[in-house]
Amino acid sequence: MIEFHQLARNELREAVKWYRDHAPQVAERLVAQVDRAVERIASDPESHPVIGRIHRYVRVSRFPYLLVFHISDSETVVVTAVAHTSRRPGYWKRRQ
Repeated sequence: MIEFHQLARNELREAVKWYRDHAPQVAERLVAQVDRAVERIASDPESHPVIGRIHRYVRVSRFPYLLVFHISDSETVVVTAVAHTSRRPGYWKRRQ
């Protein structure tokens, strides 16, 4: 199961809103690419690169975002951040 940390959910919502305000079709593509990234995480979470002590990440294709996640238990993966690749690196490290 993939869960989104509340702050990660907010980050995604803000990104979609920004794209929707500037180019609605692009906002739809962002959502589709995030869905694909989540599917990649779900298929094999341990195959993605490690970032920090417990986190891993997957790039959102065609967009400047990473889904940063950690494996909570054998059945749960938590997306802790929807991080823009050019802003505030590592700000999410304290999220659990």
